[in-house]
Amino acid sequence: RVLFRSNFVYAGLAASHIGGENTSFFIKEEYNIHRRYTLNVGSDISMNDEHQTWFCPKLLGMMQGSQKEITGGFSVKNKVMFKSQYTNYQKELMFSLGAYYRFADAVIVLARFEYNNLSVGLSYDYTLSSLHKNANAGSAYEVTIAILNPLKRGEIRRNYNKMPKFF
Repeated sequence: RVLFRSNFVYAGLAASHIGGENTSFFIKEEYNIHRRYTLNVGSDISMNDEHQTWFCPKLLGMMQGSQKEITGGFSVKNKVMFKSQYTNYQKELMFSLGAYYRFADAVIVLARFEYNNLSVGLSYDYTLSSLHKNANAGSAYEVTIAILNPLKRGEIRRNYNKMPKFF
């Protein structure tokens, strides 16, 4: 028997500041910024045959010069169906709760709603490192608003423009 159905796995790698731009404010001084490498890996794993609940582990790694950051964790996503009492119209809403750990720095808890092509999230970043102890600061609320890909999994649109849209 297959343990998980309709699984979705993704991975991405990015490099920033490829040319090592000069970031100095002075004409005769040169300070080249270090390249930044980012690795993002995650998955959406269906936990039941109805695809109502998803387990979503994620890992983010970044490196720039001598600075390194690794954040890992998971969220549980649940689908809620809204159905009209008088018609057969149905609409789905996805709700996620999760926890992440930024190694040697912070714990992050989050809640997120996805409706149509819009995602709205609220997270709290609680700093555990010496930054919190020494400066009595560092913890923060964060609000995320994202526009999601309009294509559903497995759906292909004939004339879909794959170019990004910038606002």
